[in-house]
Amino acid sequence: MYEAPYARERRRRIRAALAVRPGDAILDLGCGPGYVACELAEEVGPSGSVTAVDSSPTMLAVAAARAAELGFQQRIQFLEGDAARLPVDAKAFDGAVIAQVYEYVADMATALKDLHRALKPGARVVVFDTDWDSVVWHSSDAGRMQKVLKAWEGHLADPVLPRTLGSKLEAADFDVTSVDGVAMLDSDRANSGLRALADLVRDFVSGHGGVSASEAKAWFDDLEQVAKRGDYFLCVTGFLFTATRR
Repeated sequence: MYEAPYARERRRRIRAALAVRPGDAILDLGCGPGYVACELAEEVGPSGSVTAVDSSPTMLAVAAARAAELGFQQRIQFLEGDAARLPVDAKAFDGAVIAQVYEYVADMATALKDLHRALKPGARVVVFDTDWDSVVWHSSDAGRMQKVLKAWEGHLADPVLPRTLGSKLEAADFDVTSVDGVAMLDSDRANSGLRALADLVRDFVSGHGGVSASEAKAWFDDLEQVAKRGDYFLCVTGFLFTATRR
């Protein structure tokens, strides 16, 4: 999914909003397999640095291998850590990117306070999160679709975080400079790779949130039939916040 067109476009939008400069020190919080970290490492150049933090040792290992393959191992430091307890020094970074991480964080006040601590005054911040109530997903059974999507929200701490993220950032001493909606669309006429999300949803909701294994399979099989008819349509909206640290 990280190689899919929708994911590449999302990363492009994130990098454009962050607008790093050569020599910058950048924090990538929730780096996952390291795609953003490596792209930022190229942009900051040999005089800059990227510190990539993730709570998953497995993801960090994948990210480190990717950095080594691309020759960026000297520019990127990989650290295991939690969003609310960052393993970094105070006032260490010129910028930070946090993409689809905060929607999984229960204690946002603490997380944003620690982000503020880690950044230099005036540092640039880009936060991307999805409002999972924005999903438009065509199926033959609208009731079952809503049941599945409600169960899917159970894997998140706040499935509609973007609605309150601006005020949370401002309460944590950040100035929000812009908010942009980023529609991620997949259809038979605009194939972006996003439809792979169906596999993740099926696996999570099966036996969870009142959705039985047979219901999850029927939901997934229906999407396959919709696609065969040429009517596949999935759109999810994420929101890109840019802010500066006071």
